[in-house]
Amino acid sequence: MEKFASTKIHQPLSPLKYEKFYFWRKTFEIVSEIILGLVNDNKEPLEKVLDVGCAEGLTGIKLIEKGLCKYYIGLDIASGLLKKLVILKHNNDGLNYKIDAVNADAQYLPFKCSSFSISICIDLLEHVPDPALMLEEIFHVSSQAILIVPLEGEWPPLGINWFLKKFEPHRRMSFTLITYNWLLHILHHYNLRILKVVRYDASPLLPIGFLYSHLPFFRKRISFLEKLDEKLCQLLHKSHHIALLIKRN
Repeated sequence: MEKFASTKIHQPLSPLKYEKFYFWRKTFEIVSEIILGLVNDNKEPLEKVLDVGCAEGLTGIKLIEKGLCKYYIGLDIASGLLKKLVILKHNNDGLNYKIDAVNADAQYLPFKCSSFSISICIDLLEHVPDPALMLEEIFHVSSQAILIVPLEGEWPPLGINWFLKKFEPHRRMSFTLITYNWLLHILHHYNLRILKVVRYDASPLLPIGFLYSHLPFFRKRISFLEKLDEKLCQLLHKSHHIALLIKRN
């Protein structure tokens, strides 16, 4: 089971793998904090959680490990990414949680109205052909959702589209540039209310991955570098990602 919630790294990672490790750890910290608040309000774990665009289901695995949900459903259009969840689904007999993996399009969710306690959507809105349609579907099947998206025009300074073309030209996924104003407009259009906003840096401002991979001196100081990165982002008022807890009115 892949670990990413701890700040400890037990083996050197390439810059690319470090970026992925950093992104998932930081993102899960945000998701976990928001869901923990909901669990504390309800005095019990969430009954049924839908993870839209779950990939390998790393978020769901960690939520279950922490006892934050009873029933996790991971949905992704790429069936190959769901293998880990399928294995867990068949190996959880006698345990107090349930897992399902669904191969489907996030723009056409195969569930009834209000089927879930909450939906989670991490870094998917910008990749679907019709982001507004996907949001409409998410709030058809759940009354609230945690939405995480990269924001255009904030960080990197030249824009996410420029960053992808420069450093990830091999990517063939569709990419819609999401701005905070567009999000506010579309949420207002669908009568959705923002309950919580968390801005965070999911791609290190400092070249931490490079320093970590190439200079052993920095490996023992990785936590310090990450904290320094967070402080710099706060001082510069820069955030690569935004996490929103949204509720249907």
